[in-house]
Amino acid sequence: MTTTIWDLSFPSSGLTQGPSVEMRGKRTIAILLASEDASQDDGREKAIAIVFCETEAFKITYRSAQPEWMLCAYDRLVDLGETKWLNDIRDELRRRGIRDETVRHLMINFDDGPSFEFVCRGYTIEE
Repeated sequence: MTTTIWDLSFPSSGLTQGPSVEMRGKRTIAILLASEDASQDDGREKAIAIVFCETEAFKITYRSAQPEWMLCAYDRLVDLGETKWLNDIRDELRRRGIRDETVRHLMINFDDGPSFEFVCRGYTIEE
């Protein structure tokens, strides 16, 4: 079952920068975004980083290859629940002696793509 866990505070159709991916080390990956800050008159941008922690796997799917079901994550971070990909990752972790049910399959999709998917243990939002 898909559950929305966070909504982007501005439409991704108005992005002035990003989305871009920043590898931060220790299996931490950030998606960086910037949009004009409507609350400011001086043209400043509002920057956000969606930071995925303890990542086991991630993938990017561009618009031309996105199936329609991915639209459920348009401008929002969703937890996709139990998926085949998540279970495959858990099986591999178990095979290596790591029993960990805390990994989750998260996804976010932006205007004109791409869609980002993460199997990770958590996330934070940096504004």
